[in-house]
Amino acid sequence: MPDRKRIFITTSSFAECSSKPIDLLIENNIDFERNPTGRKLSQEELISYISDCDGVIAGTEVYNQEVFASLDKLRILSRLGVEVDNIDLVSAQIKNIKVTKCNTSPASSVAELTLSLFLNLSRRIVEMNNSLKEGIWKKKMGSLFSGKNLGIIGLGQIGKRIVEITQGMNLDYIAYDLVEDKEFAEKFNVKYDSLENLLAESNFISINLNSSESNLDLLDESKFRLMKQKPIIVNTSRGEVINEEALVSALENNTISGVGLDVFKEEPYPKSGKLLEFDNVICTPHVGAYSSEIREAMEIESVKNLIYGLKE
Repeated sequence: MPDRKRIFITTSSFAECSSKPIDLLIENNIDFERNPTGRKLSQEELISYISDCDGVIAGTEVYNQEVFASLDKLRILSRLGVEVDNIDLVSAQIKNIKVTKCNTSPASSVAELTLSLFLNLSRRIVEMNNSLKEGIWKKKMGSLFSGKNLGIIGLGQIGKRIVEITQGMNLDYIAYDLVEDKEFAEKFNVKYDSLENLLAESNFISINLNSSESNLDLLDESKFRLMKQKPIIVNTSRGEVINEEALVSALENNTISGVGLDVFKEEPYPKSGKLLEFDNVICTPHVGAYSSEIREAMEIESVKNLIYGLKE
């Protein structure tokens, strides 16, 4: 009888939507353990949990050279997501560890969250909801989302999906991306421009970037000073893209009208975090892909990728 394989699942919410991914592991005689902490693992915790595993279903925790150096048994790292920017692929190759990712895109899920945050902030829904729960009946004036300039930093799958689902809202789209899709831009009347012009002209700004050194603190104090329209900003991509100290200053100085954040430099974001003090800030715990339909499909795909890697 062949040896049973042992794997670790780093995302603590794995299989919350459906038992199908777990059933698939059981059917293939794979022993598994899930992240018991309820948060992203530290490097030390990650190494201790996966050092004796044959495979791992990986979230957004970092897999660097030091992590891979401690993995002598691991054969497959199956990323539960579409990006592998948190994984040192060179180090993985040196250790002969196969890395896979999902083809199932969370673009619709993330785009809908982005739109909901824009509408929530522009109409001040959460503010009034919180007031009513405190027994305060007070109307607060909002503003329209339709008819405005929507700046999209990163016109990839998610950025494009935002454009698609907001058709009919009479928006002027301004995009900044190092790679321009001219066919898409022409079809949906998107104008590519410099980052500086986008920041100056946009009433709403959606950030849809991966994590890279060039994107680290992309929106810093100097960039916030360029924002002439007091925009509402939504970031559902990577927390490292925004300098949080500069963001707090922009909120305090009313340089921006509000911000929706699904990602943070430090996750979980601390209860004492300064951003939680503002009424015009909505924070969610990195749930861009957390729609049940998308999540189930991605989890099943990540398990299938893992099984394939273990059999090779």
